[in-house]
Amino acid sequence: MEAPGPTTERRQAHDLEQALAESENRFRCLIEYARDAYLLYDESGRVLDANASACETYGYARSELLGRSVADLFDDTPASALTELDDELCGGRARTLEVVGRRREGETFPAEVRVGVVDSRDGRLFMALVRDVSERERSERQIEYLGEHDALTGLPNCTFFTEQVRAAVERAQRDQRRQEVAVLHVDLNRFTLINQGLGSRAGDELLRQTASRLREAAEPMDVVARYSADEFLVLVPDVETAADGQAASGMAAAQGRADEIHRALARPFDIDNTEVYVDASVGISVFPLDADEPPLLLRNASAAAQQAKRPGEGPTKLFAGETSDKWARLWLATRLRKAVERGELLLHYQPIVDLRPLTAEAGWEGGLDGRIVAVEALARWRTDRGLVPPASFIPLAEDIGMIEAIGEWVAGEACRQALVWRDAGTPLDVSVNLSLHELWQPSAAQRVGHQVAQAGLEPGSVIIEVTESSAMTDPVRTQRVLGELRRQGFRLAIDDFGAGHSSLARLSEFPCEILKIDRSFVARLPEDPTAAAMVTAMIELARGLGLQAVAEGIETGAQLAFLVERRCALGQGFLFSRPVPGEEIPRL
Repeated sequence: MEAPGPTTERRQAHDLEQALAESENRFRCLIEYARDAYLLYDESGRVLDANASACETYGYARSELLGRSVADLFDDTPASALTELDDELCGGRARTLEVVGRRREGETFPAEVRVGVVDSRDGRLFMALVRDVSERERSERQIEYLGEHDALTGLPNCTFFTEQVRAAVERAQRDQRRQEVAVLHVDLNRFTLINQGLGSRAGDELLRQTASRLREAAEPMDVVARYSADEFLVLVPDVETAADGQAASGMAAAQGRADEIHRALARPFDIDNTEVYVDASVGISVFPLDADEPPLLLRNASAAAQQAKRPGEGPTKLFAGETSDKWARLWLATRLRKAVERGELLLHYQPIVDLRPLTAEAGWEGGLDGRIVAVEALARWRTDRGLVPPASFIPLAEDIGMIEAIGEWVAGEACRQALVWRDAGTPLDVSVNLSLHELWQPSAAQRVGHQVAQAGLEPGSVIIEVTESSAMTDPVRTQRVLGELRRQGFRLAIDDFGAGHSSLARLSEFPCEILKIDRSFVARLPEDPTAAAMVTAMIELARGLGLQAVAEGIETGAQLAFLVERRCALGQGFLFSRPVPGEEIPRL
């Protein structure tokens, strides 16, 4: 056996040096080709080494990284946070941090950093492996999103919606003021037939377009969700009834939202160049009136929607459960039956203004003296809780058979007020609305004529308004009733034009003088090019048919300038005046 000597020791030292070099080379290759960014830095935070992934992650050349402070590579993370010793590092374990990285151009990204300590002959060094977790967080967000949203429509799903209802109810319970929460269940009618007739791809497109229209009909704070194949949900949260009763109740707010939904769905859908019409049955349930907990609120809305689908019901149904019948609808119905004889109903009037003398450049300078050509009569119900808006009691009046009596009172009272103005030196035409229920009464024209004659006003001073959707429900019957009214001398108007789907041939056959453009189009003027084109076309259509166009819902000077420039004859809206009591009209 050979005794150890200088040669053997040199060989062993060489072998050890070679092994160390190979080990270092393997480590260098491992670090260099690692997917994570590798940074080696000293106790002051100065970067001593970096791999290719670090250069790619941060956007620096290797030479630019070396000598840079490690704090420059992170957002709001000081070097001390990356060099602080704790029990983990002192014990040889790595520390994991969740921080925000900062690239060369200033872009930030979420990062996961594992920091470890390396002892060297030059002192204590720190090694950090930085992983960009942007993609992982995007995937997590996508998974979370898909867990709460419907993949087809992009709407929240039932799980997310239920949580939102729960949160809204809890807020209402905590608030000392009177808060209400409404849930609407929207069930498309005849969707199965459309899906079978046009195919599932067309059915999916119809659902996507329906979701879009429901979003448009909703208010910003509402939540619209998809419930099932052809059913949707709408949450109307945080509805407060003010002490003076001026604010809408949850029932009124929900009814108003349902009306917007029906208007939104009334327009034809374009599915693969085919016009498709679809409507919906809407059920409404209100907390705390109909239910005191979220699951029951949802079930009651669904039950109301099913009731609305029955023949002779709908298209909107308030939940008629035991509590609602006893404490809400029954109470309201009883009060409403006596409202006329008790003098609880009153009318407010909104001016209809002549726009023809105006110029787009001059704009509106205020003052209505000499510009009011007519006023629209709008019913209000005065109770001990304040004024109840029409959206809250008109549907109820229709349900309990009171709408004819209320309509007759409105016509008579509006005519009497017109005579008061005339006697005071302010002669004005007055406009009253005729509902679908009134329009379909066998003696509708005779009843209106009788009320006006009793009041002592000539029919030529009265404008009868019928909504486009009511007129087109049964165009033949509408044409007959309007013809009878016209022969008596009444002036006639199509209201909310554009919100439904008229036949232009039918429209030209109606003996009308006035076309009232729906406020939903005017509200989007002048910025929305589609609304601008539609309003322009409707004004031209009215002119071509020899009708006067009235733009409803004018609220801004820009809207007025647009309408004046297109020679719209008449206008109505808050820009000129809100609906006011009759005695205030001569002072406008």
